[in-house]
Amino acid sequence: MPGRRISFTVSGYTGVGVPVDLLAAKLRSLQRYIEEVAVRSRPPGVTAPEAREASQLAALSAEPGSLIVNLELPAIPWEAPGRALVDLGEHTADQFEHSMDAISSRDLLALSAVFPEPGNQLALLRAARALLPDVEASYGLALGGGEWHASFGSAHQEWIRDRLEALEAEQGERQVRTVTGTLVSVDTSGRLEVGIRRDGLRRVTKCTFTEDLMPSVADISIGEVVEAEGIADVTPTGRVRALRTMKDIRCVQLGFQPVAHIDVGDRRFVLSPDLLVTTSYRDGMIWRECPSLEVWACGATRAGARLDFAREFARIYDHYTRQDDDRLSEGARELKRQLHALVVSEERVEP
Repeated sequence: MPGRRISFTVSGYTGVGVPVDLLAAKLRSLQRYIEEVAVRSRPPGVTAPEAREASQLAALSAEPGSLIVNLELPAIPWEAPGRALVDLGEHTADQFEHSMDAISSRDLLALSAVFPEPGNQLALLRAARALLPDVEASYGLALGGGEWHASFGSAHQEWIRDRLEALEAEQGERQVRTVTGTLVSVDTSGRLEVGIRRDGLRRVTKCTFTEDLMPSVADISIGEVVEAEGIADVTPTGRVRALRTMKDIRCVQLGFQPVAHIDVGDRRFVLSPDLLVTTSYRDGMIWRECPSLEVWACGATRAGARLDFAREFARIYDHYTRQDDDRLSEGARELKRQLHALVVSEERVEP
C-alpha cells in the first residue's frame, strides 16, 4: 500500500538561479515540520521516536526545472490501545494539512483547534517560518491527489512573526536578569529603553520602573552605559525580551579603576600597589583590560567581566610564576617579575 504523497513546490524565482543548498534547506525544514506534527499528534501508544521514524519523507521524484519535489510518507499501521489500527502516515498528513491550512489562512482559532497547547503552536510556527522562501515567492504543498494548496507571501511572514513574538512572550519564563547597554530614552510613564549594540546592530530592551526608582533614573543621562536589573520576560532561547519590574539601575563606571585584590574561586590575590584596570563598553559587552599583564576579559555584565578577568589573571599568574626562568623569553621573565612584585600574598577565602 503506497504512503501519503506530498508535492513540495516553490515558485516565484523567475529568472533567478536557485542554489541547490537553498532548496535542500527548505526540504530539511519541511522534514522537521513533519516530524513536529508527527510527534505532537501521534495516536496513543506511539512513542516520539517511533513517530519521528514513521515521518521520514522518501523522495519519489524531483523536477528541478519547475522546483517540484514529490515525497511520500510511509504507510505504517499502528496498534493504538483501545482503538482500531491507525495509519500514522495518513494521520500525520491530515494533521499537517490542517495546521498548514490554518497558517496559510491566518486562522488562529483553527490552529488552536489542531494544536491547543501554545508550546505546540510555537514549534509549528517556528518551522513554518523556516520553511518560507527567503525571497518574495509563493510556497505550495499538495497532499495526496487533492487540490489543496497553500500560498505564502510577505503578509503571511508578518503574521507568523507576530504570532511567534506573542507566543514567545507568553511562554517565556520570568526570572531575575540584568541588562547592560546604553540608555536610549526615558518617559514619564515609568518606562525606559536600554539599547544593546552588537555586530553593528542595536537591540532595544524596554524596562518598566516604579516611582521609587525615579531619583536613580533622573541621575542618569541619555547615552550613558547602565545596568538594569529586574524581573524579566525571557524567551525560550534565553533572550531578555523586557524587564517588566525593574528593581535597580546603576551607571557602569568606565575608565581606569584601582583593584586591591582579585578573587577567583577560593583564591584571593592581594595586590600592592593597586592594579589599574581599564573598564570600557563596546560591541554590547563590558571589557576589563590590563595590557601590561596581557589580561583582556569581557562579559555581558560587570559581574561577568570581573569573573572573566579574575580567571584570566589566575591563569596567567599560574602559568608564568611556575615556570623556570631558563624556559622563558626575556619578555616573559619580565612579566613574571611584575606578577611576583604585584601579588603581596595569596589567601584562601570562602568561594
